[in-house]
Amino acid sequence: MPSPLFVGIDVSSEANVVCCLTRDDEKRPVSRFTVTNNRPGILEFQERITKLAKQLQSEEILFGLEHTGCFSTHAAMYLQRHLDFGVPRKVYVFNLSLIREFKKSHFLSAPKNDRVDAWFIAAKLRTGLLPHPFTWSEPLMALQRLTRTRYHLMQDLTRESNFLMTNLFLKFSDYTITGPFRRNKLSATSLAVMEEFESAEEIAEMSLDRLIDFLVEHGKNRFENPEAVAQALQKAARSSYRLPQSMSDSVNLAMASSIRMIRTAQEQLKALRKGIEDHLATIPQTLDSIPGIGPIFASGNVAELDVSQFKRG
Repeated sequence: MPSPLFVGIDVSSEANVVCCLTRDDEKRPVSRFTVTNNRPGILEFQERITKLAKQLQSEEILFGLEHTGCFSTHAAMYLQRHLDFGVPRKVYVFNLSLIREFKKSHFLSAPKNDRVDAWFIAAKLRTGLLPHPFTWSEPLMALQRLTRTRYHLMQDLTRESNFLMTNLFLKFSDYTITGPFRRNKLSATSLAVMEEFESAEEIAEMSLDRLIDFLVEHGKNRFENPEAVAQALQKAARSSYRLPQSMSDSVNLAMASSIRMIRTAQEQLKALRKGIEDHLATIPQTLDSIPGIGPIFASGNVAELDVSQFKRG
C-alpha cells in the first residue's frame, strides 16, 4: 500500500542535507543526499525527490525543515510554491525548540551518523503530530522585512542613546535631571544644544537673549515660552559639574559621533514608518481601527501572526 514520503531537510547557508523516510522503515532512510542551498541545488532536489516518489509510488510528500531565518526562506518558498513533484505535498517549517525537544525524547532511536538532524526532522514528520502547514504570503513577508528592520533600528537607537547619555552626564551632569529637555532628550533642539556648545560653562555664561535666539532657531519657533526654556537650561548648566579641559575634547568628539548615528537612525525610522504604513494599507486587516492601536503596532502583529493558521471555532 503506498504511503507518504517524509522528507527532512537540514538547512545551512551552503547546503541542504536531505533524509527521506517511509512508514515501512523504522530507522533506515530510503534516500540520503546533499544539495547546495541555491537555485541549481533546489532544482536538483526536485528532480531526485520526484524520481524517488514515483519509484515508491508515494501518494503524498511531506517536507520538513527547521526555521533558520534567511537560510530556510528560499527553500520553504520554493517547496511550497514553485516546485512540482507530481503528487500533492505539504511543507512544515518547525520551530528550532520543537525539533530540539523531539531529539531529546527520541535520542536512542536515531541512527548513528553525522547527518542525523535531517533524520530527526523526517522522523518528526512521520509522527503525524505536526503544526499548521507552511504558507507563503509575499505581502506579509515583505511587511515583515520592514517591521523587523524597524525593530533592529530601534534597538540600535536605544543602545546609542544610552551611550550618549553616559557622555552627556560627564559634560553636563544636570542636563537630564533638571534641564528643560529631560523628557525629550533626543529632540532636534536638544541634540543641537549637546552638539553646538562646548561645555556647560559656555551655556551658563552666555547672554540669555543669545540663548533664546539659539533655541528659537533650532526649535523652529515651536516653544510656547522660549525664555523659560533658556532659563531652565542655564540653571541646569550652573549646577552641573565642571569637566576638565583635558577630557572635554574627547567627550565632545564621542558625543558628536553618537549624535550623527542617532540622527541617521531617526531619519531611517521616519522612512520606514512611511513604508510600513503604505504597505499595511494594501493588506486586509482591521487592527489599526481599534482605538489606541496605531499602524506600527498593528503592522508588527499582522507581519508576525498569520491568523489563517489559527483554528476557528
